[in-house]
Amino acid sequence: MKFTKLVLTSKEGKRVVDFSLKTIIHSSKNSVGKSTLLRLLFLGLGYPIPSTYKLKFDRITVEVYFEVNGQIFHTYRLGNEFEIFKDDKQIFEGTMPTDMLSAQKLIWNIDSPEVLENLLGAIYMEQDKGWTLLNRGKVIGNIRFNVRDLLIGLSNSKDSLVAMLDKLKELRKLSDNTKRILDLENITPPAKGITGKIEYKDEDKLIKLDNLNVEKASLENRIKKLRSLQRKTEGLKKYILDLHLMIEDPDGSREPILVNEHNLLNFADNVNLISAQLVSLQADLTDVKRRIAKINEELSNQVSNLLDIDENEIIDATIATLGKIKIDFRALSTRQEELKKEIKKLNNDINKKFNENKEIIDETTSWINQFAEALGVDDIAKRDPRYLFTHDIKSISGTEYYKMVVCFKLAYIKVVESHFDMKLPIVWDSPAGREVNKINLDRVIEILNDFFSENQIIFASINTYELKNTKYIEIKNKIFESNQVSLNLE
Repeated sequence: MKFTKLVLTSKEGKRVVDFSLKTIIHSSKNSVGKSTLLRLLFLGLGYPIPSTYKLKFDRITVEVYFEVNGQIFHTYRLGNEFEIFKDDKQIFEGTMPTDMLSAQKLIWNIDSPEVLENLLGAIYMEQDKGWTLLNRGKVIGNIRFNVRDLLIGLSNSKDSLVAMLDKLKELRKLSDNTKRILDLENITPPAKGITGKIEYKDEDKLIKLDNLNVEKASLENRIKKLRSLQRKTEGLKKYILDLHLMIEDPDGSREPILVNEHNLLNFADNVNLISAQLVSLQADLTDVKRRIAKINEELSNQVSNLLDIDENEIIDATIATLGKIKIDFRALSTRQEELKKEIKKLNNDINKKFNENKEIIDETTSWINQFAEALGVDDIAKRDPRYLFTHDIKSISGTEYYKMVVCFKLAYIKVVESHFDMKLPIVWDSPAGREVNKINLDRVIEILNDFFSENQIIFASINTYELKNTKYIEIKNKIFESNQVSLNLE
C-alpha cells in the first residue's frame, strides 16, 4: 500500500501533498502543521483522529489517494461522511465511526478485524504517545493497540481466540455502561419544584429508530455468522490439502490422483457464494446505518429549541427526570465488581490459550531480536523469552526505550507483511525526539534503508535524514499557505 496524494480543502484554502516512496514533511520550526498533516492523512482513511487545537478537522474535506497492487483508490471524508473510490468509481459509502471496520477492509485488503483494529499502532507513531507505546496502550485519541490481539488475528488457530476476544469486548462494553450509570449516584438532585418535563421527542421517529436498530443487530449477527463460516471453510480447505489425499481412478487405468486446489471441485464456488452473501448483507447493513444516522440527525435537529431555554433549567430538568428512575446502585456496584473479575479471568484465559501459538510468537520475537542486535539492545530483548509481552518498561532508560519501541514496531510490520504478502507504509512523527543522539538515529535509518527499502516511509520532522531517494515537503508557516515547496533529495 502506498499513499500518492493528500488533498485538503477548507475555507482557508486548499493544500495538495504529493507523496514519494520516501517522504519527509519538513519545516525549520515547530508548530506549523507537520503533525497535523499526518493526523489528517489517517483521518482521511476513516480513523477517529482527534483535532488539533488550531484546526477543527470536521470542517476540512480530506481526500487520500493511494495504490494497492497497482490499482488506484481514493477516499473522501467530510465530518462523519466517508466514501471510497476505485478508479474514480464509488465502491463504498458510509458513516464514521460506525462503518470504520468495513471501510478498513477495503482500504487495506485485510479481512481480519483483529489485525485491522491494531494496524494503526503498528505503522504510525504519533509524536507523544507513539514513542512510548511498546506492546499495548493508546495510539492516538481513543484508538488502542494490543500486540496480543494483533497476533491473534495472524495466527493459524484463531477461531476460538476470536470468539473469546468478542466476548471480552462485550464484557468491557457492559462494564463501561455500568460505570456510567453508577456515576449518576454522585449527581446532586436539584431543588424541589423542577418538573423535569421538556418535551422534544418525536415518538414515530423513535419507533422507526428502534425497528432499524433491531434490523441492524440482525444483519450484524448474520454477517458475523457468515464470516465465521468463511474462516472455517478456508481452514477446511487447508486441512484437506494438508492431508495429501489421493483419489483412485475408477477404471484403474491411471495412477491415483493427488487432491489439490485445481481438482477440488465446487469448493471455490462455495467460498465465492459466501463472499457474495457477505457483500449483499454488508450493503443492506450500510443502508440501515445510513437511515439510522438520518433519523438521529432529524431528532437532533428537533432539540434545537432547547437552545432558547436557560441551560441551568435544562440541567435541572434532566437531573430531576433521572432522579425519578429507581436504580439499585448497590446491586449495580456488585455487578461491576463481578464484571471486573470476569474480564480479568477471560483475559488470563486468552493469554494462556494464545501462548500455544508458538509459531507466530517466535516469528515476531525473531524480528525483534534481529533489530535489537542492530541497535545494540539485544541484551534487553533477550533477557526474557516472553519479552514481547513485557510489563517491565520503567527500568529501561530513555534511549534504550526508544530503540526497543523501534524494534517492536518494525517487527510488527514485518510479521503482518509476511502473512498478507504486502508492503505497509511507515509513518513516524518526530523520530529524532526522546533523548536520541545522532549515532542511534543513524542506526535506525540504516535499518530502514536495508530492511524496508520497498516500503513507503513518511516522516514529519524539523530534522533531515539519510533516507535514500527522499522527497522533502516543506511547510513554512502553516498548512494552508500560498508558498508550498517540494524538494527532491536523491
